[in-house]
Amino acid sequence: MTHDETQMQYVSSKRNAHPAYLKIAYDIARRISCEELPVGTRLFGRSLMSSEYGVSPETIRRALSLLSEKSIVEIHKNSGVSVLSKEKADTYVREASKDTDNRALLSHLYDLLEQQKKLSQEISSTVHALTRSISRKSADLFPYHTYEVIIQEGSLLCGKTLSDVEFWGKTGATVIAIRRSGHIHLSPGPDVPLEADDVLVLVGHEDHSQALASLTNGE
Repeated sequence: MTHDETQMQYVSSKRNAHPAYLKIAYDIARRISCEELPVGTRLFGRSLMSSEYGVSPETIRRALSLLSEKSIVEIHKNSGVSVLSKEKADTYVREASKDTDNRALLSHLYDLLEQQKKLSQEISSTVHALTRSISRKSADLFPYHTYEVIIQEGSLLCGKTLSDVEFWGKTGATVIAIRRSGHIHLSPGPDVPLEADDVLVLVGHEDHSQALASLTNGE
């Protein structure tokens, strides 16, 4: 799994990890904070609240247990639940609101990563189409060809720049793009360090193919 895939999986899990009982606990705390449910108010039974929120009584129990742990409500054995503290409810609502904001940012980040992935795929497809078009339509009129060369582990180019190895001077070929880890780097400068498994997309005369092979393979 690539770094981008791991990051997207993490963001996606954060985006969806918001159980129903947390939403209900937040809503009850909000109602207490705005004094819709004043301190001392007895809350309806779990069965009635489950109907109100459209969830199971167990979900209501978890929500009330959470609020009880925060000292916002008090659970009375065999006699229901009462509102205990507006101040604690205020604090809980503030903290939960911050968490909601973070979730919104994570959701937005997830969308951006999805867009980035689609854009990268579109760029890659366009570069492939362009190189095929140049090779097919310009062979007679333009005495140059497009090549894709993979930099092998141990190649002379690993860790060096195009400038370091005098790439153009020795091969006569021009690098128009570098494909690396699924991303396309168009018009790379002469000072971009090269790495093993990089795919160089370049234009050169067919007479230069031997010099190109010698340089990229470290011969």
